Amino acid sequence: MQRRRFRPVQSFIAAVTVALLGCGIRFELIPHASAASTSSGSTSEVESQTLWEDGKKAFTDSRFSEAARHLQRLMDRYPGDPHQTEAMEILGETYLQLELPTQATPLLLAAAALHPREAQGLKLKLLAGESYLAAQKYDEALLTVQEIERTENDPEFAKVLTKDLFAQAILLKGRTHLAKNNFNHAQLSIVSLEGQIPQLTSPEVKTQIYRFLLEMGLMQCAKISTPGQMKETQIKKQMQRRSICIIEKMATSKPLFLEKNPKTQAFLSQQIMTALGELKKIYRHPPAPPDTQGQKRTRQELTRYRSELSLLLRPIYRETVSQARELLENWKSQSPPEGLESLANFLKDLRALDA
Repeated sequence: MQRRRFRPVQSFIAAVTVALLGCGIRFELIPHASAASTSSGSTSEVESQTLWEDGKKAFTDSRFSEAARHLQRLMDRYPGDPHQTEAMEILGETYLQLELPTQATPLLLAAAALHPREAQGLKLKLLAGESYLAAQKYDEALLTVQEIERTENDPEFAKVLTKDLFAQAILLKGRTHLAKNNFNHAQLSIVSLEGQIPQLTSPEVKTQIYRFLLEMGLMQCAKISTPGQMKETQIKKQMQRRSICIIEKMATSKPLFLEKNPKTQAFLSQQIMTALGELKKIYRHPPAPPDTQGQKRTRQELTRYRSELSLLLRPIYRETVSQARELLENWKSQSPPEGLESLANFLKDLRALDA
């Protein structure tokens, strides 16, 4: 027997869609191609429950393609299902995980509208901002952050807007500015985030912030070097400053190096190795010297000059790599068992870099 269909959630979504269109936001809630591929065949209560359970479990297990298939079919074929609202939320996040922001954004916005003045609504709105960022719609992402920021002083949101959620919004703003190559605005977000870390309770949010701080910090280190012709003393001072900067940023990222998450440790290794690799290029291929008294140096003179300067800069580079290795050696005793292999591989990479 076919179950009678009710459409309370779909009707609400339709109203939300009209409102968003009135604000100039255009989207299709469910892509036609996806709907066509999942809406055929007879319906049953058993299938709807199976789709929900299988889709939710697949999402929990990070099998996102499978989760999308089950949940999209549930959305298409059973608009009156009691799990429709939660399925819409999970499906939006699933599409985001699958790097399909165009499909994710409308679902997340519509789901957020179902939770006005609730923590869940703000979380979904934040995910919609992430989706905008993934789609390179930077202005929309920043507007989403502004909406969340405005709730900070709203008494009705006092118990809803947690410190962790607010920090995630500021982090999204910083990452969006960075994606727009607006380094100065991104740095303003860093200042705000650094002061919030001790007040946060979510280890995951702290990890996200530390990752962003490291990425921005190493970019700041790279900006120390000035392109163009410089005297030996200037080049040496710049390299020393850059070396100190890299080690300082690495040291402040200690909580990340002690993470159990392999992806986090891989990110850290890649960031530090890239920074040290750039430092190595400076000493192995130093910039050309300024001309002497308006006269250009011969090729032989340039070769000899760069060779001598490289010998002068090499100790700075090797000392930097040595300090990085020393930090890792000291942290090994504090690392969880899950992180020891990653630390060992990182140390191996550093030794190869110093060869």
